[in-house]
Amino acid sequence: VGADVVGEGAQVTVWSEEPCYKISDAKGSHPAREDMDGVRVERFARLPFWRAVRLVRLLDQFLFPVRVAARAVLRRLKGDHYELVWTATIPPIASGLVARLAARLFGARLLYHCQDLYPEIACQMGIWRKNGWIYAVANALERATRARADLLVTLSEDMANTVRALAEPRRLAIINNFALD
Repeated sequence: VGADVVGEGAQVTVWSEEPCYKISDAKGSHPAREDMDGVRVERFARLPFWRAVRLVRLLDQFLFPVRVAARAVLRRLKGDHYELVWTATIPPIASGLVARLAARLFGARLLYHCQDLYPEIACQMGIWRKNGWIYAVANALERATRARADLLVTLSEDMANTVRALAEPRRLAIINNFALD
């Protein structure tokens, strides 16, 4: 998608962590900055001992949204401008919240790609109690993000119906995931 947008004359910057979806991803290291088909990719380094210590991995996951927020503030102070902020739902709640704040900071539109519906899924899995305070706070933050997104993308019609029942988004699109080679 990024290369297509670049082909139309836009500049695209991706802020990411080191890849970690597959075991093989964790074995290598990727450059902190690189150009991929005209898309500028800027990666946050993993914390030391990330592979070996579970607590460090959890801390790394927790700090990623904080680091993104800090980078957004620094880039705004530097004078950078972005027209669109696009994020998915991982890490849950925090990703959407930070993207919403960054979009506001830059005066940009927000595209929120919902891969899962939190905190609803956490409640269904028994991770959070529906009448607990964690659920209440997470629910308020996530509903605000969904309602304020300029475009909310879900994976299915069922998911779209659930989102509409919880907080009517401004615009909603259904785009199912695809398989990569």
